[in-house]
Amino acid sequence: MKDRDGNALFTFNAAGANQALALLGKHVEIRAFEDRVMHDLDEGVVEALQAGRNRVRRRAIDAEFAEVPQDDQLAKRIEAGRKRGGHGTA
Repeated sequence: MKDRDGNALFTFNAAGANQALALLGKHVEIRAFEDRVMHDLDEGVVEALQAGRNRVRRRAIDAEFAEVPQDDQLAKRIEAGRKRGGHGTA
């Protein structure tokens, strides 16, 4: 911004602006830059999170056991491995 003669009326101070924003953000009522955020979770949210975690665990366990061959299939794979000169593992 300049006056009629071309003289600067205002010079932007970036460092000062950053300091001012930091002070405003740390203000007690604004709390824009809090290091710790407090969440007030009701029991419904906590229960939903726990139920989701349990579903994931069950799916992981189900997937793990789904890949295990049945006893007769396992015996056939071991025998086939022995015939190929393997160590007898599936």
